[in-house]
Amino acid sequence: MEKQNTILVVVAHPREARELEKKLRSGLFKITSRGDFLYNNSCVRLIVSGVGKKKIKSCLRRLLESNKKISAVINVGFAGALDGNIKFEEWILIDRIYNFDDNQLQDDNILAHPDLLEIVRRYLYLNKVPYRVGNLVTAKKAYSDKTDKERLFNKTKSLVVDMEAYFIAAAALKNDIPFISIKIVSDTLLDKAEDTIKARGKSLSLQIAQIIPGLIIKVADKS
Repeated sequence: MEKQNTILVVVAHPREARELEKKLRSGLFKITSRGDFLYNNSCVRLIVSGVGKKKIKSCLRRLLESNKKISAVINVGFAGALDGNIKFEEWILIDRIYNFDDNQLQDDNILAHPDLLEIVRRYLYLNKVPYRVGNLVTAKKAYSDKTDKERLFNKTKSLVVDMEAYFIAAAALKNDIPFISIKIVSDTLLDKAEDTIKARGKSLSLQIAQIIPGLIIKVADKS
């Protein structure tokens, strides 16, 4: 029997995974004894990586290096808007990820895998999910102040900011695994990130649970 491919779905914080895990357990997927999810010939593993370079590297290094059947890494989660035109709960499909460190934009950047990008584009289009395609920047700290967000936008020209996607993408790239990131906007340019996530975190998590399972199935169908 052919060994199953594995799709990793990586979030940074348990809050981002909570409703998604419930949805995956609701009958869409079979559940293995170790808590993974099965769809056809794909095993789907939901990973909470933690935030920041060290935690993410520690979480993913051995898993990615030891499992030669990983067919895709999908990063899902919240991101803060840097562009004033972006609205709360808007979906952003990330085509390029930058790393902002030591108060400057680093030279390295990572492109989304073109095949995964097209699969996700088509899925969102067919399901009439409004979205934008654009750049994301990963930073060491959370950005809540409007002036700080505007300054970061001017330096990076990225639509949204998070604290994890670049490091997840780098780990996948190092192991030649296709990577894609899709984010839901948790705070607009004018919002304080911590306040909106605290107040609306469940709503955001429910949006993830509504959209992402079908996307996982589409990726699995192509694996």
